[in-house]
Amino acid sequence: MKEQLMKMLLLSPLHSLISNRTALLSFKDRTTGAEQSIPVTYARTGDIVTCFGKLNQDWWRSVKENTEVRVHVRGQELQGHAQVITADDDRELIINRLMDISRNLTYSDAVDQAPTTVMIQVNLAPETARDDARKLAT
Repeated sequence: MKEQLMKMLLLSPLHSLISNRTALLSFKDRTTGAEQSIPVTYARTGDIVTCFGKLNQDWWRSVKENTEVRVHVRGQELQGHAQVITADDDRELIINRLMDISRNLTYSDAVDQAPTTVMIQVNLAPETARDDARKLAT
């Protein structure tokens, strides 16, 4: 229920209540091909949106197989190509990005969280990034 409420809020004009830290990640389910959308914690740096989830959830495996995704960030839908990163791939990168998004997180807390965290790095499509930059400039 909480997830549905967050989805509705992120897609509504009231998205600003939570969209500074929460985005909606949309992708094709690897078994059914149906579109799935889930709220995720995120940080954006330029043309890269970094999303975080829990390793024990299965949804990220679909993103790993079907890397074309959409991310709804601060009321805007952006398209991009996703790369899934786990602690087995790059533990230090996950630790550093966790600390970047949470100023209250200590290094030792980030080290503890890294093994259970999956990070999805979305490289925005060039046309999406350009359109987004144009909207921000006006």
